[in-house]
Amino acid sequence: MTNEFGEKVGRAYAVSPDGSRIVYDTSEPDGKESKLILSDINFKEKQIIARSSRPFHYTAASLRWSPDGTKIAYSYPVTDEKKDLRIRAADGSWERTVSTGKLQFIFFPEWSPDSTKLALTLVEPGVSEIGILENFLPKTKLAAK
Repeated sequence: MTNEFGEKVGRAYAVSPDGSRIVYDTSEPDGKESKLILSDINFKEKQIIARSSRPFHYTAASLRWSPDGTKIAYSYPVTDEKKDLRIRAADGSWERTVSTGKLQFIFFPEWSPDSTKLALTLVEPGVSEIGILENFLPKTKLAAK
């Protein structure tokens, strides 16, 4: 299915806590590339925030706005089997990739109510654990606290 902009629309989207923005996935008509797009709720101001050569890799389960609406967490493919977690400022001022080493990042990251920590499930054969990420902001942002 394509939208009015000729983009093949995927199944993943998340609306910001204040309802003013949306992040969603699309795929090129040839299916060779998918994109994660940040837009105002009227789809007038759009910005590509991630690209992948793996179509429809983004899932609604991996897109999470922070409660304060300033950050977006999402999975990003390293290989067909492995995904890393990316955390991005909603204003585009910074982005961090969090490598989970040999553990596989599983969907459904959850933000703390104050938007400073992120909990996620990590697994490898026979092992699963919950990780808590914090202190992932750029130093200039931490110094401003």
